[in-house]
Amino acid sequence: LTSAPVSILAREKEEGQSKFMVQGMMKFTGPGKPVIVEITRSKDVQANYVVETGSDRKTELISKAVSWTGAGKKYLDIISKKGKLTIKNPRKTQINCKIEHALQGHLEKSNPVVKEATERQSGYHGELNPISKLLWELSVPAEGTAELSIEYGIKVWK
Repeated sequence: LTSAPVSILAREKEEGQSKFMVQGMMKFTGPGKPVIVEITRSKDVQANYVVETGSDRKTELISKAVSWTGAGKKYLDIISKKGKLTIKNPRKTQINCKIEHALQGHLEKSNPVVKEATERQSGYHGELNPISKLLWELSVPAEGTAELSIEYGIKVWK
C-alpha cells in the first residue's frame, strides 16, 4: 500500500466526544515517523499569497577569464523576488498553522524564521537554483491576521 484514507476528528472539551472534521489521504510512512496529511480547504480561514518581482537585476561573475582577451568569463543575473502570505482567521479561537513551501531559488530573508529547511540540487548539472522544502509554524490570533514574508533570489544565465 502506498496511500490510505484518513479521517480527522476533533474532541470536544466539555463532552469528551469526537466530532468529524474532514477526510483526506495519507501517503505511506514508516512506523513511528511523522506524517503530513493533506486535507481539504477550510471554508472560513482565508489565505492569500502574492509574489513581487524586483525591477533591478544584480550581475555576478561566476568564472574568471581563461586568457588575456577575457574569453571564458561567465556571468549570471540574480532576480530579486518577495513573497507574502496573509492568513485571516474569522474564528473566535486562535489557530496554529504549519506552512510548507517548495522554493526554487536562494532564500535571503524570512519573517518569521523558517523552522525547518531541506535543500536539494536539481538533477540537471547546469541548474543554478536549488529546490528547498521550507516549513514554518504560525499562530493566527482569534478574529485576526498573521503574515509570513520571504525574500529570495533566482539566478539565470546571462
